Amino acid sequence: MIPIRCLYVRLLIISLFLVACQSEKGHIGTGIIHVEPDADFELDFYNDFQSTFKHITLSISVSDTTVNSDLKKLDGAVLEEFNPIFKDQKHAVFVFRVLEEHLGWAKVIIDEASLNSMWINLGSLKVERWSDFLPTVFRVRSKNGLSNPLVKSPSNREKLMSDFSLTCFRIHEIQGDWIKIFNQTNLCEDTALAILPIQGFIRWKRGSEILIIFNI
Repeated sequence: MIPIRCLYVRLLIISLFLVACQSEKGHIGTGIIHVEPDADFELDFYNDFQSTFKHITLSISVSDTTVNSDLKKLDGAVLEEFNPIFKDQKHAVFVFRVLEEHLGWAKVIIDEASLNSMWINLGSLKVERWSDFLPTVFRVRSKNGLSNPLVKSPSNREKLMSDFSLTCFRIHEIQGDWIKIFNQTNLCEDTALAILPIQGFIRWKRGSEILIIFNI
């Protein structure tokens, strides 16, 4: 029979472990890492913090006329799950969500669908905070305009638009889980949107989920 004190300690350890797991899965992360080099560049991904064995290498080559990116697993297998929060492989631009940072290393999400993550050595890369990064993006919209429509304000959920996938909105300010957006008329493909000023709020996150699509 297990003594009550030992049983209590075991339950406490299990509880702390579950809380830690939920915390990692439930938060948005500390910020982002924006990779857009102007010279040849390699970014290695590791399974463990401070590991010396890399598992994936993202190679980017830059010339006067072309930019190429190549993603390789060291075992030669095809990497099927590599969809960071933003990826423009044609122009070799990548944005990774950062889950945690430690001693010059960062744990980043390499696939937003599965939330698979790996470690990178930051080197010259920097972690940008959400509050600094989001105002720089453009062509922002909801992933799902029906469940996350444009509304007047976080406190007044009167719907303004459900379908605003014409991608001409920019972020004006951040208010917690919400962002205030407005249509930048020179980006609008629709003539009516290009003339009519529109602004309102959408949710940009819920828990660990990103609810918006954007360009940079």
